[in-house]
Amino acid sequence: MLGRRSGHPGGEAGAEYIAARFKEWGVEPAGENGTYFQTFTVDLNQVEEGVVLELMTTKVRRSFYYGEDWRVQAYSGSAHGTAEIVFVGYGLRDEKANYDDYAGLEVKGKWVLFASNLPSSLADKFGEAASLTRRVRWAQERGAKGALIFRREEPQPAAPARGVRLGLSREVYRPDFAIISIETRVVDALFRDLLTDLRYLFQEIERQQKPMSFTTGAKAFISVAARWEEKKPTKNVLGKITGSDPILKNEYVIIGAHMDHLGVDPLGEVMNGANDNASGTAVVMEIARVLKLNQVKPKRTIVFGLWAAEEMGLLGSRYFADHPLVPIEKTVAYLNMDMVGHGSGNVNFRGIYYGPEVWEVIKAKLPKEILDYVRPGRGGPGGSDHSSFLAKGVPGFSINTEGYHFKYHQANDVVELIKPELLKKTGELVLAAANILANEKGDFFPPQRLERYHFRYQTLINFKFEPSVQVLEGHKDAQDSHVDLQLVRVSPPQGATGDALRVELVRQLMGVAEGVKKTNLVLFTGASELQGAMNQGKTTLLPGLRGIDVLKGEPRWADVLAKQGLYFILEEAAAFLTEGKISDEGKNILQAINQAGLLLLINRAQDDQIKEILNYAIKSIGIIGKELPGKETLELIREKGAVFGLEASSGAEPAAYVQKLLEARQALGSDNLFIVNGPCLWEKEGQDLVFQIIAELFKAKVESGELGNLLSGNFLRLLSRARGETASGPR
Repeated sequence: MLGRRSGHPGGEAGAEYIAARFKEWGVEPAGENGTYFQTFTVDLNQVEEGVVLELMTTKVRRSFYYGEDWRVQAYSGSAHGTAEIVFVGYGLRDEKANYDDYAGLEVKGKWVLFASNLPSSLADKFGEAASLTRRVRWAQERGAKGALIFRREEPQPAAPARGVRLGLSREVYRPDFAIISIETRVVDALFRDLLTDLRYLFQEIERQQKPMSFTTGAKAFISVAARWEEKKPTKNVLGKITGSDPILKNEYVIIGAHMDHLGVDPLGEVMNGANDNASGTAVVMEIARVLKLNQVKPKRTIVFGLWAAEEMGLLGSRYFADHPLVPIEKTVAYLNMDMVGHGSGNVNFRGIYYGPEVWEVIKAKLPKEILDYVRPGRGGPGGSDHSSFLAKGVPGFSINTEGYHFKYHQANDVVELIKPELLKKTGELVLAAANILANEKGDFFPPQRLERYHFRYQTLINFKFEPSVQVLEGHKDAQDSHVDLQLVRVSPPQGATGDALRVELVRQLMGVAEGVKKTNLVLFTGASELQGAMNQGKTTLLPGLRGIDVLKGEPRWADVLAKQGLYFILEEAAAFLTEGKISDEGKNILQAINQAGLLLLINRAQDDQIKEILNYAIKSIGIIGKELPGKETLELIREKGAVFGLEASSGAEPAAYVQKLLEARQALGSDNLFIVNGPCLWEKEGQDLVFQIIAELFKAKVESGELGNLLSGNFLRLLSRARGETASGPR
């Protein structure tokens, strides 16, 4: 089946084989028009065998391994030949900003080399011009032969034969323009013989805000035969056993796995995908066979789904979820198997945080001999096809075997490495769980399932600014609390002033760092670490300070406190002003806060006060208010790259609040706005309010990605910009 790539003959042969077995065993068709198939189309990036990348510097000629050192990206065209390499920084060009990485350079017929990830200062400055698609288009318009794109200071190499996906759009495809992603070792090999350093160049670009582009003198030979094919047909395979209960048969339990893999790679090797995911596919098929063989008659309908195009981005399962052949709102749960052929002998069952009621039913009735090897976990979207069902509010469970998985996305993922006993264990677990759910009495459809999922999934920030000591003591054992990021304040004793105040604040910051170690809480160090803590159900603390008294007379202490773990300062606008104008001391303190990388949050500010502070701020700040500023002020907030946090006060009507939020979005754009809870998110009032705000936003047709930005993403990016970090988005 030649690696079962969807849209290719091997993938279609796999689908036909599964359907033939279903028919042979008496499994009913559950596809379109009485068939076993649900047809859809995919776009394919076809890369022929025989790819080559060689680097030629003044001292050495070196070849690099495809899949480990470099990859052809989606929407790449073909290229064959040797050409000079021109370094163009980030590949930016923006006439309005008077910036051009290509200025003074001739790149026609050459390879342009640039970094994909920008520092926040440039991302903010250039906006849409900083998109990677736009930067590739600039290279094409300047006549380049192709783009060599790398990730600046990537912490670790990409996984073999998978690499990084650049997320480009269809508009960049040109038949004769190659788009290549290269790993750090290729870039290092190029710069080893140059009389400059890559890190220095990027430092200077950011410091001077001007290009540092140059012709490297090195050359590359690249041979790639690639083409983009649109709307290639492929298909999911669907079978079912119809429920025996006249009412419950209209409710569904879906068991699924992706049947596709990576096909044949550009080196001519067949990517077999025995563990990923012939193993899960085989278990789904075996469960269907066993149920029919034993003439099992479940009360609810059991559906068997084998998905195409998972390796292209969960396309098959997502298509089914968007175009369901059984009512998605009547689906009790989805059980997904992916990579169940290797490991230690235990089986992970992840998703209990998102489907706690379903898990409790399963856990209560699983036989002990099965339950003993099950390892339940929080779960959540990402990594496989359960994500498509979670996104519709269906409890989705990710099932894979615990332990090491050999040869992931490599040609040697072969049947000889599969452990049949693990397939048996997984099959017995899923068969038992499906039988329990298909026959259990009760209502599995609580109201607002989709909203419940997003309340659990989205990153929720508690803006109820509580003392750090209180949080460390009151929530030290917090687990799956719904509070993902808690803003905490260090609180010096009343009456402390001058150096005594400053020393006490440092002592308290050190105390937070030490105190966290004795709890289940986590101290914020970055967005990726926050995500890691969330995956474990832990709450992260973000230390801040209320007021700027500590900086009066000693603004340099902003830098000291930042280095000790302070992230933000919350203050009223009036503290910076004298008679409506920013004072000299206010200017110095504001500048010190900005330069230290602290985020300034301004609270309780009138329009003229907001304008005054924005005109002197040198970095983005946050402004929090219960009412919207005037139109002119909102325009200035947007122009200055500030972000407005609209507070939902205790007792606020969710529908009215969302209407006000949407008015702010109209004026500011969705990237300059975030939701601030008034009532504490640890308590029922705060949770209920945020939940209903989410529900109202869905009624207003706000998409999931924008919802995430309003709840946390925009605030986290604001924090990142204040700290001068490389721009990156939250989930």
